[in-house]
Amino acid sequence: MPQNETEQVIYRMTITVKGRVIRRPDGRPFRIVLRGNKQKQ
Repeated sequence: MPQNETEQVIYRMTITVKGRVIRRPDGRPFRIVLRGNKQKQ
């Protein structure tokens, strides 16, 4: 298995889906995992 995949985990209080902002009613943040292949950031 090549180890050239990068994985980034961020936490957001709100997310936007199809132009609508979604917020959890209990106030917990969303866990978003961004993974890419040899991505330069």
